[in-house]
Amino acid sequence: VRVSLEEALNPEEFPRGAWAGEAMGRVRAGVDAWICASSMTARTLCRFFCEEGLRLPQDVALAGYHGNSAPQAGDLPVITTTEVVDEELGAAA
Repeated sequence: VRVSLEEALNPEEFPRGAWAGEAMGRVRAGVDAWICASSMTARTLCRFFCEEGLRLPQDVALAGYHGNSAPQAGDLPVITTTEVVDEELGAAA
């Protein structure tokens, strides 16, 4: 699901946009696992799914990336994440 650069760079959870309809369409089509490119994207998607009445991880599974870059929201389920040191990733590449 595409998120605009402006939305993705927002330091707060970003508002619903075209991505929300696309995400729910994919859930209805059977997509039940999501990997997000950032922790903020994961948190925004997690909140969206919860507000839509989906249960995590029973209905949809969600994982983020760079989990320590945004604090875990206390009112959301814990989001599984992967932490990568960019410098090490670059050196390995």
